[in-house]
Amino acid sequence: MTNKDDCRGFFLKIDDDHIYKEAREWSNSKFHFDNVPQALLTLFTVATFEGWPSLLHTAIDSKGEGEGPVYNYRPFVAPFFIIFIIVIAFFMVNIFVGFVIVTFQNEGEQEYRNCELDKNQVEIYFRLCEP
Repeated sequence: MTNKDDCRGFFLKIDDDHIYKEAREWSNSKFHFDNVPQALLTLFTVATFEGWPSLLHTAIDSKGEGEGPVYNYRPFVAPFFIIFIIVIAFFMVNIFVGFVIVTFQNEGEQEYRNCELDKNQVEIYFRLCEP
């Protein structure tokens, strides 16, 4: 099928030894960029490295809204995926992990806030008192 308008009628489906007559149905791939929530889910999937090569091939083969896929129709979307992976997966994940570590450090320092000693004095005290 080249477009959504051509997707009508029936086709024969062969399953084991049986032949079925089924209606044609136009559907999108599981991950696509047709609306914002689905596009965010697709980008999240790419950022987690789960199945991103198949998403890349689907994006490269996409032709347009209401059009069927054409092999290697948009090869220029590949750099977008590569740049997105470099920026999001490497930099943003590291920023998130750093934020979590700083938060845990601040929570650990909360215990000694009411103490008369400062952070360095508490550390020296624990080093000297180790068995």
